[in-house]
Amino acid sequence: MQLQHDGFMVIADGEKMLLLRNRGDAEFPHLELIEQDEQQSRANRDLRRDIPGRSFSSVGPGRSTYDETDSRQVGEDRFAAETAGILNRMAL
Repeated sequence: MQLQHDGFMVIADGEKMLLLRNRGDAEFPHLELIEQDEQQSRANRDLRRDIPGRSFSSVGPGRSTYDETDSRQVGEDRFAAETAGILNRMAL
């Protein structure tokens, strides 16, 4: 992959983000750190308060449990959206 002069590169996962700019050229890149961000995600077991909820069938003895929200995934999705927002601002 070649990165043009003044082109941006983002290195990100669900918890860390580095925004770099190429101050060199495509053949000899010189990456400069523009912005970095990091969030600390706690394990789901630390975020849950209780066991999953249950519902009872109105007809018969059936029961169902509700799906648990993956709080860690919600945090990672929010972090990815914030990173995309930074890229959108940089493109303007």
